Amino acid sequence: MEQALPTPQLTRRRMLGTVAALGAANLLALPSALARTIPGAVQNGKAFTLVDSYIADHMKEFYVPGMSLGVASRAAVIGTSGYGLNDLKLKTPVTTSHLFQVGSISKSFVALVLLGLHDEGKLDFQQPIAAYLPWLRIKSPFRPITVHDLLTHTSGLARTNMAFPPDAAADIEPGYAPGERYSYSNFAYQILGALIEQLDGRDFNESIRARIFAPLGMNNSTGIIGNAIRERMATSYEPLFDDRPHPRGGRLREASMLVFDNAAGSVASTPGDMALYLQMLARGGMGPQGRIVSEAAFKLFTTAHTRSAEPGPNAGYGYGIHVDQVDGRAVLHHTGGMPSFSSAMYIDMDAGIGAYVSTNHSQSGYRPTAVAKFAVEALSASQKGKLLPAAPAAVDVRLVPNSKDYAGIYTMADGRTLDILSDSAHLFLKHKGMLVPLELRGPDRFLVLHPDFSMFILGFGRSGGGMTPVVEAFYGADWYAGAGYEGPREFSYPKEWDGYAGTYRRDDGFQTVVVLRKGQLWRSGLVPLLPLAPGLFKPGDAKDTPDRIAFSHPAQGKAWRMRMNDVDCWRVRPG
Repeated sequence: MEQALPTPQLTRRRMLGTVAALGAANLLALPSALARTIPGAVQNGKAFTLVDSYIADHMKEFYVPGMSLGVASRAAVIGTSGYGLNDLKLKTPVTTSHLFQVGSISKSFVALVLLGLHDEGKLDFQQPIAAYLPWLRIKSPFRPITVHDLLTHTSGLARTNMAFPPDAAADIEPGYAPGERYSYSNFAYQILGALIEQLDGRDFNESIRARIFAPLGMNNSTGIIGNAIRERMATSYEPLFDDRPHPRGGRLREASMLVFDNAAGSVASTPGDMALYLQMLARGGMGPQGRIVSEAAFKLFTTAHTRSAEPGPNAGYGYGIHVDQVDGRAVLHHTGGMPSFSSAMYIDMDAGIGAYVSTNHSQSGYRPTAVAKFAVEALSASQKGKLLPAAPAAVDVRLVPNSKDYAGIYTMADGRTLDILSDSAHLFLKHKGMLVPLELRGPDRFLVLHPDFSMFILGFGRSGGGMTPVVEAFYGADWYAGAGYEGPREFSYPKEWDGYAGTYRRDDGFQTVVVLRKGQLWRSGLVPLLPLAPGLFKPGDAKDTPDRIAFSHPAQGKAWRMRMNDVDCWRVRPG
């Protein structure tokens, strides 16, 4: 019989927070430790002090209202913490009893439940999903999609879709042959939630509770997000405006209560419960009362079945988890993004230490991975008696090392111009007699910090690949040619595309803008829509992407519906 885990002491918390007004009236929690209790070895104290200091800097850098942290080793839960503010108006702090939505970290729970069903002989990962869910309408010229394909994001299915499309006669079509390559799909895990229910005879959230939460003592966690947990959920925040890019430090609004029962991301938990989960993972699947899944199943869970380079150059994807090599060490990690929560989980399997971090806010592209990784590095060094690592340096989003590449005057066909200036390290737009700073948002992409340019990202185009000269600029539908531009200046396109341009919104509040620029349609002004058939497009230039966008319901020269995969968005008048 395997030895049971020691009973953890979930007593450590910090209640931090001062509210400060900053610039454009955005509220920012400034952490400072008010209370601390650290279970475990005394030497962890300096490591936690270092982690606290880094978290304070990180929260200021990314304007995070509140944060939740759980850290565990194979032997014990090392500590849990609450930082910053739960409620910006009432000035109440985040505590370790608040539930935070973990987002796509939920996929690891789904995978472990399916691995348990596999251990019981109820599931064959190489069987087509249609063998278990015959009602799932998949039409494909390729081989059947297997459970393994769904678990590893190699099914060829779209990132988001609906298992029951609005059109009852519609089929679900993969964009490429299953097993051909990795393409992250929330839809795949929605299907896997239905598979759990088919095989286990109960709702997938009840299966997660019975097979993972209860054996690990995760008594405060839930597998679905709804009004039943509203009073325990952390107050969360999202950008004030949902129709435009969010600037660093932009104003936030309190998010409405989300009701979400999609297995791709419906777990909510406390840092103490997540620390128990980390401990089980660090122990290779062993819980306090025995194994959650067999050793063979856990090996399947942590095997890199396919490459998933998006989180790192060495990353692969197992079953519901990224499997990585970082500085020669075996690492498991995953992030999660919800409309008003951002989360990260990071486990160093060699050191046997993991950290979970979640914030009660969301902004495009942000995940607190750096915090989770640094907490693991600091606690690992502490427990080995080694020198503590230096905290990651803050990133200045206004620093543009190659800023002189973009300097110059860009001109539209109607004579309007963009005057871009550089001081060797930063970029500015000369606008209405002011020098407006630009905030870096990606290669050749910038946010202009002025209300007149708040709706889109300002982008630049080069004459070729790599670091070739910058020759053009664009903002939404506006296109500006630079002095070095030598390409065409007039563009032909099907006339009906004029009617596809516009603002579209779906029932859950998601909004996107389609513009026509240089004879091509673009979503949000950045993502090209490549035509496949009249009214049908694929977003982006990725080969064989499974995603589709279709325009329909024409009237008065405009399309009034835009269907993104199987989700309808309807034209609205911007205002």
